Parts: sequence; structure tokens; C-alpha cells
Amino acid sequence: MFAELKAQQIKIHRYRADGASYQLKVIRLVEKQTDYFYIRAAKSITISKLIAQITDWKEVDLNGSKAYRTEIAYTPFKGKVARINGLKEQDLKTYRLIITKTKRKDGQIDLYTQEACIYRCLITNDFEMNQDEIVEFYNQRGAVEKQFDILKNDFGWKNLSFSKLAHNTVFLLLTAMCKNLYDYIIRQYATKYKYLNANFRIKKFIFRFICFPAMWIQRARQMQLKMYDKIHFKT
Repeated sequence: MFAELKAQQIKIHRYRADGASYQLKVIRLVEKQTDYFYIRAAKSITISKLIAQITDWKEVDLNGSKAYRTEIAYTPFKGKVARINGLKEQDLKTYRLIITKTKRKDGQIDLYTQEACIYRCLITNDFEMNQDEIVEFYNQRGAVEKQFDILKNDFGWKNLSFSKLAHNTVFLLLTAMCKNLYDYIIRQYATKYKYLNANFRIKKFIFRFICFPAMWIQRARQMQLKMYDKIHFKT
């Protein structure tokens, strides 16, 4: 990916990724190819022990619920991981580890921190933005992933139709265009029908607007289509 972007003379300013990128080789590669990176860090025993020593948490609002946030300086992959990759501990860099904790609903106590909390950690080399800005920027990637989820499950990306890459490329582009058209159409319909929302997935839209119970009945020697729905259709 980096090689292709470099060939197109595209400079990457910020890179954000989930926990799959939390690997020594990946972080070293990303740091060379980008200005800043933001990666979900896996909560290891080492991180858990460091969290247990933290006392200065600040309270933050997390979608209407209470949470706590702090940060520490952290040098990841010490010891065995560094040796396997032919590195010494002094070759490793120190980054910001931003930690957000929320109360667990089941009340289960963490073995190392002795708190009934869920901890989410972000590792970054960005020492300019504050903690909340970094978390907010990282969480924006979830909105993009949701679009891929919609394309996979609503518009056929989950099962490609052809065996050739060129054919599938056309299929992906056309179905992506269909999604954009659907988004436009449902936004227009949602302004006219109060029981439709612009964020309805296509399945919900079909059952709310297209598919509904009906039956043919005979009235005054004529067959009429009786529709059982709130929409006032004319037949």
C-alpha cells in the first residue's frame, strides 16, 4: 500500500489502524512512511501493571456516559519481541499511550488493576494534539468501516459475482454508485414520510416502504387490492 501511494506521489500525513497493526514491524514501517500514527494497543500484562500505578485520571463524557482518561509514556515491545527482531531495548522508541477506562456492567474485577473497568489504549507518536482530540480522530475511522459493512451486507460486496478482477472492479463500482443513489433517495423520502429515517438500512427500508401485507378482495363485483399499511396508496 505504501509503495503504491508513493508511486502516485501521495504523502501520508496521519495513519490510524486497529489492533492488528500493533506489531513492532508494522509500527516501525508506518513511522517511516507517515508523519503520525494512531494504533489501538492491545492491553498486555505490562500495560495492565502500568495502569494499576496511575492515579491522575480525568473525567470525560463518552456519548453521555462517564469515563476516565489519562496518558503515560510507553516503550512497547521490550524484551523478547525486540530480541527476536534483532533490536536492543535502547533502539526502541517511547510513544504516548492514551488510556480510556469505563465501568464494566458485569462488575468483574481486573486481576492487575483491581478495578471493574474496561480499558482501551491508543499508542501514537503525536505529541501535539491533546488526548481528547486524538481519541476523537481515531474514532472517526469507525464511521468509514460502517460504510464497508453496509456495502458488504446490503449491496453485495460480501460475495463477489465474478471470477475476474476486472469484472469485479466494475461490480464494486456500480454497487457503490447504487448505495449513493439509495442514500439520496431515502433522505428525500424521509422528509415526506415520518416513519422513515434517513439512516435506515436497505432491509429496513424494504420492509417499511416496499413490502407490506395485501390481499385481493371482491367489492361491488370488482376485484380491489386491499393494502394493510399506514401509507395511503392509491390503486
